Amino acid sequence: MGDTETYSLQASRPMRVQTDGSRIGNTKEWAALSGLVPAAGQECKDIEAGTVKIGDGVKNYGALTALAGGGGGAVSSVDGQTGAVSLTGTYAPLASPVFTGNPTAPTPSPGDNDTSVATTAFVNAEIAADAVAKSTATAKGDLLVATAAATVGALAVGADGTVLTADATQATGAKWTAVPTPGPSYNMLPQNAKKWRAALAKVRAGTANARLLCVGDSTTAGQTAANWGQNYPSVVTDMLNRYYVPAEQTFVFPRPSAGPAADPRATMGAGWSNSFGYWQATTSGSVLTIQPSQFTGPPTVDTIEIWYIKNTGRGDFTVNVNGGATLATISALAGSLSVGKSTVTFTAASAPSINLVTVSAAEVDIIGVNCFLSTKTVVQVGNCGQGAAKAQDWVGTGFAFTIQNAFVNYLPDLSIIDFGINDAGASRTSGQFSTDMQSLITRAVAASGDVMLKSMAPSNGAPYTTFEPQYIPVLNALAQSNSLGLIDVYSRWQSYAVSNPLGYYSDGLHPSSFGYADIAQAVFNGLRSL
Repeated sequence: MGDTETYSLQASRPMRVQTDGSRIGNTKEWAALSGLVPAAGQECKDIEAGTVKIGDGVKNYGALTALAGGGGGAVSSVDGQTGAVSLTGTYAPLASPVFTGNPTAPTPSPGDNDTSVATTAFVNAEIAADAVAKSTATAKGDLLVATAAATVGALAVGADGTVLTADATQATGAKWTAVPTPGPSYNMLPQNAKKWRAALAKVRAGTANARLLCVGDSTTAGQTAANWGQNYPSVVTDMLNRYYVPAEQTFVFPRPSAGPAADPRATMGAGWSNSFGYWQATTSGSVLTIQPSQFTGPPTVDTIEIWYIKNTGRGDFTVNVNGGATLATISALAGSLSVGKSTVTFTAASAPSINLVTVSAAEVDIIGVNCFLSTKTVVQVGNCGQGAAKAQDWVGTGFAFTIQNAFVNYLPDLSIIDFGINDAGASRTSGQFSTDMQSLITRAVAASGDVMLKSMAPSNGAPYTTFEPQYIPVLNALAQSNSLGLIDVYSRWQSYAVSNPLGYYSDGLHPSSFGYADIAQAVFNGLRSL
């Protein structure tokens, strides 16, 4: 019973006492522990029943009637458990309790954010307040996007093969776009440029010239470049000449009268003007001067090819070099509208000024001049870029100078065709663009040599950002179906947002001189791969 306290037990009650006499334990049936009940205010020390211990210092227990079963009767169960009860094995402790059944707790207030127990009612209420309704997604593949602050909407899945891109102009802030083929080139295979490769072989052998014609819009012409020598055909000419084969810009075509897109090799005297693709004069004695040797042009010339419009009522013009004697008089009279060509030769002259002079007040229209040295074999390069031009414009026959005439007249061994910016600006659909470009390709291949496509540089703002991405898979498909190479500047530059910080643009549409040089590098790399 212990050696520090004396307790009075009722002898009539069955008890179990451990053999060392120090504890009262494992008692299955308890008598009324009347002898153990201390007076009010006294301590009850070191009483242990099973593993339940009423420890030192516990005061004011009063009569242990609950433990004694009441009225001194035997304890038959504890919370439904009978026999020897171990509270540590059956009941959850205070630290890290493990509950069974369906325990409950008070439900915290909505938005509560402390260490309170979160009941299922609280969790469901929070979900209902903050979660997006499942009904927002109505179809397979729907994506949840923010359409405004704290506002969620659904963005339908895009077509197969498209990618999701950011677009601040969209209500959802994003849109699906076609996956562009990685730049800088595609389908650049030797079998897709057989005529061009044969022409280059003749240049290397010194037996014939090759002709490269760059056809396109203002970005081909070189709008916003620092000067004429920095448009991409000029830079390609320089690269070819230095690293590949001899090349010169021998062709001179009508340009705007001012600005970097104006070809400085042509000077219109009084009475001359230029329109879409031709120089025009309607007064007698008007002088159009061509100085072909500037920039990457031929330094010495002995041959001039002149293309002009023939029609009833057109006038005559003469040709001289450096203001000397008339070398030829050319008549533009013809029974119906057509294009004429005349070739004038003379003693080789260094950096000559070639003058075309009207004879009368009858209209004269010159659509192109090619100046070169007949004893030198080179790649003759021509820049046929026209500002604001669309593929649709050059397919039509409304002008005397059309892309069809360019192929037929100048007979290039390779034509690089670059349209798309102005087509996008006019909101031409991908289907319309495809039809126009296919017509151009068909005419070019039928009339002359090989064709290579070039994609536009990506523009800034609508409608360009809407339609230009749609044109890239069109150009890829056209290159594949027609066995053509594609120089993919659009994919090379990725976007205006990516390339503008690199200094590639002068404005939202036109490249800078640095941008034109990068385009030229892509074109040159494509040509070298053939």
